[in-house]
Amino acid sequence: MHFKQSAPIFLAGCAAGFLFCFSAINVTGGALVIYLPVFPLLLLGLAYGSKPMPPASLIAAIIVTLFTGSSNIWFFAFVIALPAFYFTHKILLHKNVLEWYPVLRALAELSLLASGLYMCVAILASQTEPGGLQALLSRELADSLTSTDPAISHIMKFLTGEGGFFLFAATGWSFVLMLYLFAVCANKLLLTRGLALRPSLALTPHGLPLMLPGILLISGAFAFFGQGADRFNGETVFLLLILPYFLSGVALIHTLSRGKRGRPFMLGIFYGALLLLLWPALFAAGAGLCLQIAEILDRRHKIG
Repeated sequence: MHFKQSAPIFLAGCAAGFLFCFSAINVTGGALVIYLPVFPLLLLGLAYGSKPMPPASLIAAIIVTLFTGSSNIWFFAFVIALPAFYFTHKILLHKNVLEWYPVLRALAELSLLASGLYMCVAILASQTEPGGLQALLSRELADSLTSTDPAISHIMKFLTGEGGFFLFAATGWSFVLMLYLFAVCANKLLLTRGLALRPSLALTPHGLPLMLPGILLISGAFAFFGQGADRFNGETVFLLLILPYFLSGVALIHTLSRGKRGRPFMLGIFYGALLLLLWPALFAAGAGLCLQIAEILDRRHKIG
């Protein structure tokens, strides 16, 4: 490791550690605050490569232990440090300066890892809680998520019961999306200083893993035909794995609208509808799924 990297490693580690301590205290800050510690690690990795990230994460872990206790180390490791390292390592792979590892594929792989992490937690929870994560969620949040408004109370009851998979899936979505958002911001900042190793982190609609449809199909089968905890876990993983297809569909819409007159207006309408309605998200996810199926069929046709 070069000596000139020592200072950035130390600064990134300290920044990540103290930001994590701040986020642990400021629990009401939402996803932006919770995932903020990933930003200095991404800055380091996108400027110097992924190799300096483990020692920076170790420095951060020491700070986290000293100020918040050892109980937070696992959260820091599996939600902040490891995903940041994996994502940075992947997107900096390339065959040549024009053919980089697809950002969409790296995000899809993170979604698969998030699903795997969820299943590990679900299996552990089932050992101590007969009803699994669904029963645990209902017991822990039923009293806190209450409202005098009957409509809101009904929604809260649904989210702490059979609809609890929405909360777990939303956590996975926010985890992947916030990591990507911070990576884009970090890379743009580095580009202004001429330090970025990769010129762009823009999404392209192609490059989803070939295993993704199979895992989506299996989780969908559990979601529709399973019972109890199996159905709950299947619904959660199925919804988690819709995210890569949603991102693929959004990237496809951007690609198709490129060069069109009124493009900012069209994209503004799309994102406005996306914030207010459900169908644009379903349309984008469906477009991404159809695109990958078409790619698989075309590949098999060419192979013969």
